Amino acid sequence: MLATVSRSSIPITAAAMCLALGAALFAGAAGCGSNAAGTPDGGGGGGASGNGTISWQDDGVAHQAISATASLVTSSGLQILQIAGGEASGVGIAFGVSSNSTVGTGSFQCGAAAGGFPITSFSYTATGVEPLYQSCTVSITALGAAKGERASGSFSAVLNKTGGGSKAITAGIFDVALTVSP
Repeated sequence: MLATVSRSSIPITAAAMCLALGAALFAGAAGCGSNAAGTPDGGGGGGASGNGTISWQDDGVAHQAISATASLVTSSGLQILQIAGGEASGVGIAFGVSSNSTVGTGSFQCGAAAGGFPITSFSYTATGVEPLYQSCTVSITALGAAKGERASGSFSAVLNKTGGGSKAITAGIFDVALTVSP
């Protein structure tokens, strides 16, 4: 995966690499489950965990994460919202928005905005797909500020296939309970 990141023309490779790694690690752990209180119980199975849902279409084929996470972290003058999910098959998805003040609602194009912030990134881990995006959009329609409140919205992306061509991620929606760090 590092070779893919190092040859990327995307100016925010460090953030993208973290999202790609997070998606890969999350996909590997996606078989673990949690109970209604959100604590691990070893279970798993159909549908997303009690934390919420992430679903999307991959070239027209429906996907839904069996577990979903959303974290809102504020540190050193930055705030980062990261959403991640994975399927038992190993497919992982992660995207995030970083701001030099606070992350708010709105529509964000991947990459860095004029002036450097916000920075929006997207990663998809699946067989035959380069993990980083050609283009993407993340729209946040609701964003709580406390643990257990919700982050919800939509997303889409276009990615390169490793054998040539492109893959479309469309009709993506998320509605996930937040974990918040000061």
